[in-house]
Order: sequence, then structure tokens, then C-alpha cells
Amino acid sequence: MPVSLLSGITPLACAPRLWLVQILWLVGMAVASRLVFQRAIRAVTVQGGLNGTGATL
Repeated sequence: MPVSLLSGITPLACAPRLWLVQILWLVGMAVASRLVFQRAIRAVTVQGGLNGTGATL
């Protein structure tokens, strides 16, 4: 819940718009987070473990 709505700075009539903005930020940050995480997974090199065939290195 936006603080401006709770504090009375923004009237209740603007609540749907505020919720939409909050949802758009949430979706945008989730997409950005997934993109950054996927790139980080490709960049990290881990030594040891299993190779592509399932055999230990």
C-alpha cells in the first residue's frame, strides 16, 4: 500500500492509479531481476561438480 495513500496526501480517488503504478514497478523489477540473475549464472564459473554427461570432473 503506497504511503501517500495511507497518510492522506493522495485522495482515495487516485488509489487505482497508484495500485497500477505499484504493480508496474513490481513487474518491471521482477523482469530486471531475472535478467540480471540469468546473466550472473552464465558469468559465474564453478570448479568441480558434474560435467554435461553426469560424470564427475
